[in-house]
Amino acid sequence: MERKNSIKSIITDFSNDYPIKERIFIYYMFFFAVLSSATIEVNILNGLAFSFNYKWIAIAVFSSFLLVIAYKRIRIPLIHRTGVYVLVLILLPASGLSSAGLVSPGIMYSFLIMILINYLFTGYERVILNIAVILINMALIILFRFYPDIFKHLTRQEQFLDWIINVPVVSTFIVIQLIAFERAYETERRTNEKHAEMLKQLSLTDYLTGLYNRKHLEEKLKFLCDIYKRTSVSFSVLMMDIDFFKEYNDRYGHIAGDDCLKTMGSILKRRISRNTDWA
Repeated sequence: MERKNSIKSIITDFSNDYPIKERIFIYYMFFFAVLSSATIEVNILNGLAFSFNYKWIAIAVFSSFLLVIAYKRIRIPLIHRTGVYVLVLILLPASGLSSAGLVSPGIMYSFLIMILINYLFTGYERVILNIAVILINMALIILFRFYPDIFKHLTRQEQFLDWIINVPVVSTFIVIQLIAFERAYETERRTNEKHAEMLKQLSLTDYLTGLYNRKHLEEKLKFLCDIYKRTSVSFSVLMMDIDFFKEYNDRYGHIAGDDCLKTMGSILKRRISRNTDWA
């Protein structure tokens, strides 16, 4: 039970402490590290030539390194760019050239990388990286058409294993991640709305007493004056003063004076019973 609670605590703390983009990147690097490691083991168990594992070893090492760095939150923007640019410009073409060309499910990983690009980046960088992924895949297709000998050749059994392992795993990961990201963004949106509402409230109220401040007073007075000009409905403005407050403050100190102001503010707020009145 204690172990389960500790694991749950780690997951909860991770979700709360990391912004959505950082979580996305960490999830992706973890997925690539686990998948590449599992693929290496499957290839070895099926007796495939070790040359099939070069790309998977590179992906496992690279993604594991970035996973650790990203988890420790070391220069996050640089790590995100390094990870995506290496995936797009180095590992994607190298993976295609070391696979069996068009019969490889490598296109699934291209879709996966494009989703990552569009979650992490905006503006021209997003456009350039998406175009790069498309052009690299087109180049691999053209190479396979005119120079098929530069690609590896898999037997039907090897092709079957390639598809049966990679396609459902990648598809499942995409579905889970899209659902998780949608929920995370919705949670973040609600949090931001609450934060914005709290900031708005703080901008209109006095921090010490909780009463509305001068800015709110001026806004409401203008609003009520406009109503009066149009409808002739009268309104009242009541001002009050605390007798001998300066002497009280000087005698008992500023902390006692603050307590006095908070007490008076609390009394005034309790006396407001209609939503058309403001203290």
